[in-house]
Amino acid sequence: MTIPIKCDQCGRSFEVSEQFAGQRMKCRCGNPIQVEGAGGVMDFLCEELEITDDPLLAETVEDWAKATGATPEIAQRIEKRLAPKKTSNAAFMMAMTGAALVVLLIIAIAAVAFLR
Repeated sequence: MTIPIKCDQCGRSFEVSEQFAGQRMKCRCGNPIQVEGAGGVMDFLCEELEITDDPLLAETVEDWAKATGATPEIAQRIEKRLAPKKTSNAAFMMAMTGAALVVLLIIAIAAVAFLR
């Protein structure tokens, strides 16, 4: 994640890694710049989007939808995508059958080689 910053002196905008959050840096023009903490950026976004609850702390899709202002339809679509997929055991059974046949083939070849 990066943090957007802007130099007050020259107006240059750039992004720095969040590892520099809370530190002071120098712009190319020499002006010192205070890098906001990552929380400051999140607070700014929450204010701009009018989010009252922290969506990153939501434990359910409904809580997330409430925190972000998403419609119930969007929450339902997300829940549907996150639901575990129903899988068939057919692929597993075919793999096990194939493995058993390979083992039997190896045993048969070893038996023929041993009896010669």
